[in-house]
Amino acid sequence: MHSSVIIIAITQSVLGVPLQFACKYSYCNQLKQLDMMVQESVLTQIHAFAVNLKGELARIESSESYDSQWVACIRKAEIENPWFTKREQLRSLKSWVAILTDPSFEAELNRFPPKTTTKTVGVIAAGNIPMVGLHDAISVLLSGHNLLLKCSSEDKILLPFFLAQLSEFVVDFKARYSIVEGFKSRDINALIATGSDNTARYFEYYFRENHKIIRKNRTSVAVLDGSETQEEMEALLEDVFAYFGLGCRSITKLYLPKGFDVQRVFKAMPKFEYLANHNKYMNNYTYHKALYLMNQTPYLENGFCNLVEEESLHSPVSCLHYEFYDDIAVLNNTLTDMQEKIQCRVGVDGLALGSAQKPCFTDYADQVNTMEFLNGL
Repeated sequence: MHSSVIIIAITQSVLGVPLQFACKYSYCNQLKQLDMMVQESVLTQIHAFAVNLKGELARIESSESYDSQWVACIRKAEIENPWFTKREQLRSLKSWVAILTDPSFEAELNRFPPKTTTKTVGVIAAGNIPMVGLHDAISVLLSGHNLLLKCSSEDKILLPFFLAQLSEFVVDFKARYSIVEGFKSRDINALIATGSDNTARYFEYYFRENHKIIRKNRTSVAVLDGSETQEEMEALLEDVFAYFGLGCRSITKLYLPKGFDVQRVFKAMPKFEYLANHNKYMNNYTYHKALYLMNQTPYLENGFCNLVEEESLHSPVSCLHYEFYDDIAVLNNTLTDMQEKIQCRVGVDGLALGSAQKPCFTDYADQVNTMEFLNGL
């Protein structure tokens, strides 16, 4: 049967358009309306999943004895990767509940309806924080393409489980993704990969014939002006210590106005003393503290954080770099020159303090619109 006849039949039966008027619809209008119906259905299913997950997370947080598949998954993920503590996994999961129920999520999907011409997109996910590869994976599925997902060995439990649970609500996703150990250039039409600067060069070469987005090392910075309240300083440190500072949106460098009392940073840290109970984190703290002592590098510390005056943007886990500035205009020019290395900026002329680790769906990594890229395939 010709496709136009099928469309007319669907238009009549699904949209309720009488046959004598159905033929007057243009093919594009019919297809557009059907796409909108599919999109609305997917959004409804995703919203139902997010609401269900929100309730599950509330039960997990309210009772230590509560048990479920999610609890078992979180427990197993922490065993596999000690950086993925229950606290940090819940942080990521709650962030995704917020993302999937935010109006900006629906608005962005309406801008980019699913493609009718399906491609296969490979995603090579990082594993520095829980489910850091989810945005890429879900973007591929939402765009109507098929997904080949290579999970990081550091995040091989939570991310696959999340996708499996989501697919129970959005059944269309089930047949359109596979989790694989790897893939070749010929297996895919496009690639989205995240890695170090070194692996990025390898990806660029090996997948040189494919459409691609390749992300390199980035970090985030904060610019203060001295007027910050105690509450704002504590919010800033959420951006520093969330996920142990391992994310590209983690603040690793503070720019402080000349004369700023650095002790104000320490005074805002008491709520983060739980870090001192994490073995791998404290191993980093002790190691870098010893290096500063041996190298006679001036530093300040409070028992779980080393504060160091240093030009480098990237500070090691358990350490926080800071630098004083005289002129905000000069600093802005400096940061503009380094924009390829910076994921986000909080504070003066940037995002609100405490918001770096609470991105919306449209806060695309490296400011590259993933949905637009996928829509153009």
